[in-house]
Amino acid sequence: MVEPRTRSSVLGSLALLAGIAALLLDWFNFTDLPVLTIGQIHLRMPLVVGAAGLLLALLSVAATACSRRTGTGIPLAAMVICGAAAGMGIYAMRPRSPAVPAAPKAIPAPVGPAAKTQLPGKVPKSSVQPAKASRPASMPAADTIGPSADQRALLRTARAKLDAARADVIRSLESTGAYQSAAAAADEAENTLRRDRATYPSGSAQLTSAAQSALDAHNKLEHLIEDAMSRDPASIQARNQLDAVEAQGKH
Repeated sequence: MVEPRTRSSVLGSLALLAGIAALLLDWFNFTDLPVLTIGQIHLRMPLVVGAAGLLLALLSVAATACSRRTGTGIPLAAMVICGAAAGMGIYAMRPRSPAVPAAPKAIPAPVGPAAKTQLPGKVPKSSVQPAKASRPASMPAADTIGPSADQRALLRTARAKLDAARADVIRSLESTGAYQSAAAAADEAENTLRRDRATYPSGSAQLTSAAQSALDAHNKLEHLIEDAMSRDPASIQARNQLDAVEAQGKH
C-alpha cells in the first residue's frame, strides 16, 4: 500500500517568511520603521513581525499534529527562526545605561630643555594687573554725594508748601476775566496743536506755527500766575523757604 505524500504547511511557510523578514529587520536595524504603541509599551517592528511569525508557527505545529499529510519540518524551522527574531527584538529594547565619559588625561609639564625658562626682569602679561586708581582721603564716597535724607525731606516739605500756595493763587484767579481768557487761549492752542500733529507731517510749517502758538499761550498763562504769586505773601514765604533749603543743600 502506497503511503500518501506529505505536503508543506501553508501556515508554516508564512511563519518562516515572517521569521526571515524579522531577522533581516533586526540585522539591518532600520530606524525609520513604525513603532507599535500599546499603552505605555512601545514595540519595534522586528519584534512585532517575529512575534506574529512565532504565533503562526505554533498554529502550524498544532495543525500538523492533527494531520498526517502535513510535514512538520517547515513549522518547526519557522518556530526556531521566529523565536530567534523575537529574542533579538526584545534584546534591542533593553534599557541601556548612559556611557560615562572617560576622564581626560593629564598632560605632564615639560621638563628639561623643552621647558621654557622665564628670563629675569620679564613679567608674563597675564600676571600684570592694572592698578586701581585710589581715591583721596578728602574725597567723599560716591554714595555720600548729594543731599542727605533729612535734606531731601526738607526739600519735599518746602516744595509742597510752594505748590499749595500756587494752587491757592490759581483758585483766586479763576474768577477774573484775564485768567479765564488766558486759560481758554492756552486750551485752544493745545487742541489745535493736537489736531495739526495728526494732520501735518513733522517739521511742516503748519505744525511749527501751531507749536509756537501753544507755547506762547502757555507762557502767557504762566506769567499771569507768576505775577500774582509775586504779590501773594504766602507764595513769597514759601518760595523764600524753598530757596533757603536749596542753598543749604549746596554747601
